[in-house]
Amino acid sequence: DQNCETRIKGLFAVGECSSVGLHGANRLGGNSLLDLVAFGRAAGIHIATGLGNSGAVEAVGEGFLTAVREHLDGWDRRDAGESVAVLRAALQKLMQRHCGVFCTDVLLRAGLAKLDVLQARLLGARITDHSRVFNTERIEALGLENLFPIARCWSRR
Repeated sequence: DQNCETRIKGLFAVGECSSVGLHGANRLGGNSLLDLVAFGRAAGIHIATGLGNSGAVEAVGEGFLTAVREHLDGWDRRDAGESVAVLRAALQKLMQRHCGVFCTDVLLRAGLAKLDVLQARLLGARITDHSRVFNTERIEALGLENLFPIARCWSRR
């Protein structure tokens, strides 16, 4: 998907809350008054149009919440495997090598193939911090999961 919709109809993420990492695109432009006024207004108009007159957010079903809890708990059940930091560094190197500003079709296709292998390795990754409060390792793991679809879109440009 190349749109910016969330899975919950009527729920929008804008500004810094829509950026997982410290240096997301919204974060980089967030200190400019012009960006805030221009893009903030555009985002507000888009949200108002999307919500219509109801202003209501779709109710989230118990099945959706259960799936989310299971996904989060899955990170706690893995005690062995590669660290998230190692995989993130590997993804960064892969993207720099295969998906830079100047690239060829052959280079991009090779990058996509390597991306598939790297994403499969993520299924065996682990975190060591299983706390439920201010767990930066868990945030990094979830952020890494979200980087793969973005990397895949970028690789297919």
